[in-house]
Amino acid sequence: MLTEDFGRPPQWRYVTATDFAGPHGWVLGAICALRQRSSGRTIATGWLIGPDMIATCAHGVIDSGGVDALFPGAPVPVSITNAYPLGNDGWDRRDASPRDILILFTSAPVGRTALRVNGTGGRREVTLVGHPHAEGFEMVLGQGIAEPTSAHLPHSCDSDDAHSGGPVIALLPGGDAEVLGLHVGGYGDSRAWIGASGVNLALSLAFGTYARNVIEAARQFP
Repeated sequence: MLTEDFGRPPQWRYVTATDFAGPHGWVLGAICALRQRSSGRTIATGWLIGPDMIATCAHGVIDSGGVDALFPGAPVPVSITNAYPLGNDGWDRRDASPRDILILFTSAPVGRTALRVNGTGGRREVTLVGHPHAEGFEMVLGQGIAEPTSAHLPHSCDSDDAHSGGPVIALLPGGDAEVLGLHVGGYGDSRAWIGASGVNLALSLAFGTYARNVIEAARQFP
């Protein structure tokens, strides 16, 4: 069973210029901090699924009053002009369902390569990338193990509040990568959601057909 030791500091490391110059630098460049427009605080993490489309969690930004996306190395944030939420039918954060997926639309194509949603079943080594600190722009990498189910992706990567919406990624040889899940909650929430003790929770995108259909539906959103 996947477990996480909460008596120790988070086992993540800060992303550096060396990481961006490496074979998976393009992956990191597609992941953004979602900042509340009124305060400038980072409230969630997002990632490109298309030229002008960002995937994140509804519960992280839905009541924020408006967000902008700040990508690594970008001089200014990208404006968010529209959203495709799934929560209009009584969405509740405790659902831990694909209805927590929110697709944000940018004012113009970001000009970076979008991440690929894919994967195969079974236990896999994964990396969670995100922005854990509300008052800063630091990006961190946390590594762990994921064991997918039909809809959920329990994983052992350490996380914090603003990791919500971040991609759970399998980094592949040759600089390739595939997103397996979208992180939605840490141990305190996931224990209530899925009955698991000591694990973090993502929504399975590679294995949850409904979740993948959501992304395809968003691509058709006017």
